[in-house]
Amino acid sequence: MLKRLRRGWNDGRMETPPGEVRRVRASHEARLDLPHGEVSARMEALDLGVWAGSLFDGLGEPRCVQVDEGPWVFGTLLLHGRAALGRISVELSADGGGTALVATLVETARVADENQRIDAALSARMQAALEALVVALAAPSSPREPVPRREIRLSRGGIIAGDPDACFALACPVAELDWIDDWCFHLLRSESGRNEDDNIFLEAATGAIVYRDTRLDTCWYTVRYDRATRRFDAVLLTGEHIATTWRFACDATPDGHVDLQLEVVSRGLDDASSRGVRPSHLTLSGDHR
Repeated sequence: MLKRLRRGWNDGRMETPPGEVRRVRASHEARLDLPHGEVSARMEALDLGVWAGSLFDGLGEPRCVQVDEGPWVFGTLLLHGRAALGRISVELSADGGGTALVATLVETARVADENQRIDAALSARMQAALEALVVALAAPSSPREPVPRREIRLSRGGIIAGDPDACFALACPVAELDWIDDWCFHLLRSESGRNEDDNIFLEAATGAIVYRDTRLDTCWYTVRYDRATRRFDAVLLTGEHIATTWRFACDATPDGHVDLQLEVVSRGLDDASSRGVRPSHLTLSGDHR
């Protein structure tokens, strides 16, 4: 049924009209004469939604989803409505008595009709925003008041026979065409044509199976796809109001098997959708050997 409903999706063939969406990147390096821990605390207190509100004319402040990119790396996905998706990553490291900072910002149109927003003017605003971020971190800030949102957490693991690299390679929307019945997807952006950092694709299975609504498409944004460590982290946006963080790991065991670990956290992006997130939505299969 999903195959029929999404007949126009490209299943990874990005030459299919309307073609791929545009993307721009900006980066900025700086050093702050503040201790590492102080800059980290100020980074946690910063309201990135307000900071990113000037990137797109007329779109206002984006909604934000924090992502875990590792120790001393602050990652956030920026949701600019139906127009664009952004990801900012700020990596901190101790530098003598101060702190070195490397900030990267990526903005991608969500549909080809919004490609005109991804232009040189946006690139200049992104660069200015990263420089303003360093200025903001140099000044004391007040802690943000947390906004309570209902969230559901679930983790599963299992040991299977197989090769860990071959198993990890299957965690890719293109590879899933070979092993998931009736799988279909729409690849929006990928430099390699496969799963990779900042890969974006749409699928309908999550909405139909998890949320029991075939009208809901889910947009996957890959935060990390590391073949060396076999780690795959992503943010899933179902409809316009539900965000799920996804963390998948694939390790070799001493006896030659594969240890699979999956952790998901689903939360609403506003009060109404938070009330709609229920434990029954996350129905992963149990452990198996």
